[in-house]
Amino acid sequence: MTVELLQSVEQWHALRGQWDALLEESGFPSIFLSFDYLANAYAIFHCDSSEPFILVVRDYEGVLIGIAPFRRSTHRRWGIKQAVLEYLVTWEVDKPYILARDGWEDKVWDAIFSYLHGNPSKWDKLELVEMPDHLPGAKKVMQLFHAPAYQIRSEAGPNGPYIDLTQTWEQFLSNHRKYRIALNRLKQLGSDYKVVTYRGPTGITEGLSCYTALERLSWKNGKTGLQRNPQHFEFYQQVISALAAKNRAVIHELVSGEGQPIAAILCWTFSDTLFVHHTTYDPELSKYSPGKLLMGLVLKEYRGGETLRTADLMCGFAHYYNPWADQLVTTTHVSIQRLSPGSALLLAGRWLKGLF
Repeated sequence: MTVELLQSVEQWHALRGQWDALLEESGFPSIFLSFDYLANAYAIFHCDSSEPFILVVRDYEGVLIGIAPFRRSTHRRWGIKQAVLEYLVTWEVDKPYILARDGWEDKVWDAIFSYLHGNPSKWDKLELVEMPDHLPGAKKVMQLFHAPAYQIRSEAGPNGPYIDLTQTWEQFLSNHRKYRIALNRLKQLGSDYKVVTYRGPTGITEGLSCYTALERLSWKNGKTGLQRNPQHFEFYQQVISALAAKNRAVIHELVSGEGQPIAAILCWTFSDTLFVHHTTYDPELSKYSPGKLLMGLVLKEYRGGETLRTADLMCGFAHYYNPWADQLVTTTHVSIQRLSPGSALLLAGRWLKGLF
């Protein structure tokens, strides 16, 4: 196998045509690893001190089998400079990971390790957050990067509920009595409530306007969500537009019989998975649990389809949906420190700090 390092945005963007094709064939085809999502997030959120550090792995025939989407930035602590590798994009992303052709993941990690081990001058620390435990990555890197050349630290990350969309709506209701009770609250809002769906380049613009109007009424306004600050809103405007053009972005809105907006949900679709990213609702109707009501109705809409088989309710942001989970995906944060004279001073300082 061969490994090529890309260190400019131009080199990275030249891979655009191959990027999503590889992702579609990977064992973990996430919307948060798609080119459009990563490119828009990096363009908006990266700082001038960081640069792409993307490892492109090909087999001996030149076929693309893996991509390690990293970025490198310089950190200083106690006057000691460290070149830190992280995932290319961690802003507004759930469970970042590598791209690896299905069945080749072990070999791609081997190639990543071989390159980094053979080029120690290019990095000092590797931070890998939210590595899904059902994938081989976390265990693999802890096997590869071992003492005496490296120090590894790991800790549990957030969990994420996955919902099986191949079950019928009746099966879901029979397993979740509390939601059946909550669903009855909708009758208090009128019998002719409806879920309005916005998708496509034109429809998504109207949907975003409806979503942001509701979000401005909620506790999220100016604190989190799509309108946390102008930078975040610019990002979501761009990425929603880009993904809607490929039918990968959709907004669902729950509306009363009188036309009053009640709640809204922003979703992405990629491969066979529905990603439920952001939810908002009218706080004056909070006693009805409008976000949860709409969540169930959205899951109902996607059940029994020919394409989508799983709903990912996000990692760490929706713990209250854990009881709904057909699979609870746990994650691990892994931090790898390359041992060197400089890092030894940092580790010693950390140890001394812990004593006092």
